[in-house]
Amino acid sequence: MSKNKGKEPGSQLRWTQPMCDMLFKMLVVEAEQGNKPSKKYKPQSLDKVAKEIGVKFNVECYASHVHNRLRTVRKEWKLIQDIRKKSGFGWDDNLKMITCDKQTYDAEVLAHPPHAPYLNKKIEQYDEMAIVVGKDMATGGFSKQWSEPSPLVENETPQNDIQNPEFEGDSNTLPKDANEASNGTSSKGRSHRKRTYAAMNEDSPFSEMTEQLKQIAVAVTALSHGPVNTNELHKIVMNVEGFEEDMLDEAFDHLVNDEKAGRAFMAKNDRMRKLWLEKFFNKTL
Repeated sequence: MSKNKGKEPGSQLRWTQPMCDMLFKMLVVEAEQGNKPSKKYKPQSLDKVAKEIGVKFNVECYASHVHNRLRTVRKEWKLIQDIRKKSGFGWDDNLKMITCDKQTYDAEVLAHPPHAPYLNKKIEQYDEMAIVVGKDMATGGFSKQWSEPSPLVENETPQNDIQNPEFEGDSNTLPKDANEASNGTSSKGRSHRKRTYAAMNEDSPFSEMTEQLKQIAVAVTALSHGPVNTNELHKIVMNVEGFEEDMLDEAFDHLVNDEKAGRAFMAKNDRMRKLWLEKFFNKTL
């Protein structure tokens, strides 16, 4: 008996490779039957796919789970297309493979290690992805069986390095206003603060507050320099409760791309992290 009847819970669904294979096959068929009139599938198609996956694998699978999985697939598709557009890369349409020479490969993998599975290797399910999340129209004949796992299937390394041109360049460079705020203090302001601090009693609450502010400033300075610790960031993001794993993985990718936002997220407490994620998903849904 299917477990996906009744009100949808907020539980997460861990997608296995066989579940992903079935998802692709069913969605290709739905597209062939005209149930994907634009970029999105009809709601009844998502309901149908979720129900059959739930029955086949004896799990609680809902249309929302299918929708979130499609978001992950779209992210993978976008990554593939972004790499194809970059200078130095070619495309073998027969093998469905992004091609490049050794020098280009080494440079790309050094800068973006998660891109390695897509370089000089056949991209499994490429034609099916083009139909399910791309702009291609279904033409029938997709009865292929897939055995090689996608790099974005859960329990494997998430793809977390989609380029964002808006943040290219030296990530350690502070904005002009921030530099002015830290370095452009007038001598008059300094002398005023010295007199104020000297007048404070060491045991006063102002003195304690000043020390706390100093500690915060040291922490902020540490967060503002050097690369983001992606392992620590991934652990922090994935431990936030109340969200599906696919959604948290998407937020992690965004925070890795935007190092400034990633550092700020790591500095927040649990409640503020959850609020940030709610705002992020409201914007992206």
